Amino acid sequence: MNDIKTNAQSIRFKKGDGLVLCEPESITFMEIDEVDESTDSMDFCTVSWYTLDIKGVNIQRRFPMAARDSKFCNFRPVSRKALKEAKKVIRDFNSKIKSTLLSNSIQRHYKECSSYLRNLIGEQVETSATLPEKEKKPVTNQWLDCTFESNWIEENVELADKYLSIVCLTHDTYNDDDKPIVKHFTYVHDFCPISWNVLVESGAKYMVIEKPKR
Repeated sequence: MNDIKTNAQSIRFKKGDGLVLCEPESITFMEIDEVDESTDSMDFCTVSWYTLDIKGVNIQRRFPMAARDSKFCNFRPVSRKALKEAKKVIRDFNSKIKSTLLSNSIQRHYKECSSYLRNLIGEQVETSATLPEKEKKPVTNQWLDCTFESNWIEENVELADKYLSIVCLTHDTYNDDDKPIVKHFTYVHDFCPISWNVLVESGAKYMVIEKPKR
């Protein structure tokens, strides 16, 4: 049974009611903490938000919001049971990402958690995972300039499981005889001490390669 109430239902809010906002790369659950005041068409509430996205969890507690005609902008009602389960899943996800520094692991946990929550509320939204394969496939086996528009392939939640990236930074220096030489420093995502912006400004290049199949 779908937990989302239909738009045709006219409801007035009570403490503990839940709502959800689903976007392609994030999902936010809202809980009504208090109904401070109600008029014929408005409800003034104190609410808390529980947001999940690829960067992690963002929880904002007890701040004011208003609903007109029993509707918060872009939010849809969910059952209290779904809200309770969602809060538990989001807390579990937050604990997992705090215990790991590996980007691939964080992305995997995010995909699992996001998929579970969307199935929980019966939500079907278009994400980058639903785009045609030709739009998702990166340029591989070529050295490309690091730019502010590009990034580590490991930061792309839909591609990190299949590809990895290598960065090469060239440095002009001198040998013991004061002759100019060129040194090349190569890095992978999880062990690079340099931020992407610095790599861009340093003229670094990167290459995306496909991970070997088992």
